[in-house]
Amino acid sequence: MASGGRVHPSKHKVSGFFRGPARVWLAGEKGPGLAMSRSIGDYTAHTVGVIPDPVVTVQTLEPEDQIIVIASDGVWEVMTNLDVAMVAMQYYPQEKAESAANAVVTQANQKWRESGKTSTDDITCVVLFLD
Repeated sequence: MASGGRVHPSKHKVSGFFRGPARVWLAGEKGPGLAMSRSIGDYTAHTVGVIPDPVVTVQTLEPEDQIIVIASDGVWEVMTNLDVAMVAMQYYPQEKAESAANAVVTQANQKWRESGKTSTDDITCVVLFLD
């Protein structure tokens, strides 16, 4: 890579074979191995070519919109939009957005455990309730 990093999947500790998605690695280091090309504000990964600047889009809210959920890929890998909405909306009548976010994180963590995988991705969630 022109910026001095390297791109390849993780290597299995026992077999030595590559597995999983391609990741960006610091040159000569065992980590971080980011499975992405963009990492908001991550200026360490920026030194090897990962873009630290977010992509910003504008979404016009409609009168019927009630909720905004911002979550990391650890949520979206195991939950659909509908799954997340069903969990979060349970807290809408009481206006408990923090409780809704915690419930989404708990549900995503449970789904990761049920998946049989040996590790979880990062699980982060913010919920906003709209008037």
